[in-house]
Amino acid sequence: VCGADSILTITLTVLETVGVVTNSDDSGPGSLRDAIASTCDGDTIIFDASTNGNPIVLTSGDISFSNNLLIIGNGPDNTIIDGNVSSRIFEISGADSTIIRNLTVQNGHASGSGAAATGGGIFSSNTAKLVLENVAINSNMADGFGGGLAFQGGVELRVSNSTMDGNSSSTNGGGIQASFGTGTSSVSLEGSTISNNQATFNGGGMFLASSSVSTTTVATVNVQTSTITGNTAGSNGGGIFSSVLSSNQTATQALTVTNSTLTDNSASSNGGGIYVNTIATAGTTSNLNLQSSIVALNGSNNIYHSHSPNITSLGYNIFDDVSISGSTATDILGATELQLNLGTLQNNGGSNFTMVPGCESIAINSGNPADASDAQNASVTDGRRDAGAAEAQASTHSFSVTACGSFTAPSGDETYYQSQVITDTIQSLCGTDSILTIDIEIESMAEVTESNGVLSSSNIHTNYRWLDCDANYTEVQGEIASSFTPLITGNYALEGTNGGCSDTSDCVFIQVVTVGVEIPVAESRIHVSNGLLRVTLPENIERAFLHVMDLAGRVVYTTVLNTRITPLDFNMSTGGIYLIRIETSNGTETHRVFLN
Repeated sequence: VCGADSILTITLTVLETVGVVTNSDDSGPGSLRDAIASTCDGDTIIFDASTNGNPIVLTSGDISFSNNLLIIGNGPDNTIIDGNVSSRIFEISGADSTIIRNLTVQNGHASGSGAAATGGGIFSSNTAKLVLENVAINSNMADGFGGGLAFQGGVELRVSNSTMDGNSSSTNGGGIQASFGTGTSSVSLEGSTISNNQATFNGGGMFLASSSVSTTTVATVNVQTSTITGNTAGSNGGGIFSSVLSSNQTATQALTVTNSTLTDNSASSNGGGIYVNTIATAGTTSNLNLQSSIVALNGSNNIYHSHSPNITSLGYNIFDDVSISGSTATDILGATELQLNLGTLQNNGGSNFTMVPGCESIAINSGNPADASDAQNASVTDGRRDAGAAEAQASTHSFSVTACGSFTAPSGDETYYQSQVITDTIQSLCGTDSILTIDIEIESMAEVTESNGVLSSSNIHTNYRWLDCDANYTEVQGEIASSFTPLITGNYALEGTNGGCSDTSDCVFIQVVTVGVEIPVAESRIHVSNGLLRVTLPENIERAFLHVMDLAGRVVYTTVLNTRITPLDFNMSTGGIYLIRIETSNGTETHRVFLN
């Protein structure tokens, strides 16, 4: 109004929102289709726990979007999106970034021709970046490219900790089809398993192609700590097909495979494991770099490269080829199936199925010694990684053992004398450790202490036997208690038994002091008739104490001896063996007597 303009600066903040899928319906409120249709750029889609285990079956076509989204499931076993073998699952076009995590895409079918037939599970068209993390893409089919996934015209495809199994394409790329146009593009496959996929023509597992008709194309493909197995191609590239097609322009494509396993793939023509092709009209290159990987048992034509050398080896690979151009001294050539001894594709730890080297496999500890990064299934053991994707793990066992006195660990490293739980590690002939957790129970050894002429067991045993060492360890009759009072000077030992453990102590010498007891029966056994016992003391002893005890040590009779010759009258209710202890100023003597 005043003739001067007003310039306003307004900052708009767009808040990201979270859409929650609350049911397993194909459409309508709470459905995945409705949640995605209601999103804006940068929104996140999550799934309520009530949907776990209930597949979302699509009945009205695929779910299409172009917004930048983060879709997070509750795990591949819980969040399952099913194409009902009638449509693909997701079609993503023109987005800057799409991230999909923790879910399963299955039973999709891209039918017809052209774009409609592309990407049986997921079709990404001109989306700059597509990231799949912990995603299972299984049992999808495409009448065109990419049975599981088709990625076309994008800049970056990243697949990690994911599985692509049992997908099929009627043309190229049974598992994955990725094509690159103008500019720089990249594909990375990490910690993932591509298995049992099929392509009618090329690329049973992966089909990777760069084509440039006007400007430069630079594509890098990195396969790391991944397993590619059981894939088939009707023409070329059973495991991986990598090709550069150029029309009078510059195109470069580099395929690098590190710490990975490619085995049991097949192609009817060339490259059962890997096929690399360059149609060079002007300055095109296609490189194959391999390190610490197993590429073997993929048919008679394992690796095909249209130009020499076949590979650029970065070392520590295993091939079944007797010779291969570009290999190095640290590679193993001519490996047989028996020498590799790879296990079946199964759960060996980690997110996905792997093939672990078995007993005495040449893959064990044959990988890059400078690389200690985790394998696909576990961390590296034994100080050096195995060649290939999976690491042979130590076997673990737990058991209990009862030992007599001591226990030596199976490794021989240490001996234990007390009951406890130990962990012992032993190196097996297979090249992998065995870790043993052992619950040890040590049964006590027989040990004897002496006090005032009485021998006692230092430890508790189930059974006791006292032995006369001087009589060739014969048993002292009737002595089966934990303590024993010898009546004759000599050497004595204890045999203690606990369960299956039996041990004999060292012999202990006992000096029995005589104070003058008249005993008419040899070996200190006094037979008393009618309960009469005559005790004669030495002349210099005028007073003594006499105690009668049963074999349990209980005193059943006691008296004072005031005369040198004393007749004693016992009124025992039962006869048997008794101990008579006489105490004088000169010492103590104990005798065993049998009372009628």
